[in-house]
Amino acid sequence: MINARVETVLEKPAFRSAIRYHRCLIPAQGFYEWRHDPPRAKAPFFLTLANEGVMALAGIFEHYAGPDGQFIDSVAILTREASGVVRLLHDRMPVILSTAIHTTWLDRNCTERHEIDELLRLPAPDLVAIPVGTLVNSTRNEGAALIEPIGPPLTAE
Repeated sequence: MINARVETVLEKPAFRSAIRYHRCLIPAQGFYEWRHDPPRAKAPFFLTLANEGVMALAGIFEHYAGPDGQFIDSVAILTREASGVVRLLHDRMPVILSTAIHTTWLDRNCTERHEIDELLRLPAPDLVAIPVGTLVNSTRNEGAALIEPIGPPLTAE
């Protein structure tokens, strides 16, 4: 599982321990979402923070023995209901943690449900949705061209 919903992460058996004891930060410049936009099939957008180069996504991880006895490392990004401009593209978005709470998120002594829930309920930052080319539609493509704007940012009016 690559995503875990904040609404159920404290309840689901697959995530209960990880959310309390194995939290991590996943650095990212941004993430992509696609708008289904006739006459184009799908229009990709790069979502990023307006004033910062790197964001930290809230993550959880586990290290466990699989059915065959081999150890498996897994990580999941926490997601929440979309807000702001993201809502125009998708109903969910990653939980993005402000720099001010990174230390608290990683604190191994912060294990109480109410403390974790409080962190997960903090407001989402404002993001910019930049239209980009269809190079992002193939995992074979890499480089700065993937985030080159092809038009003005999407606005949530």
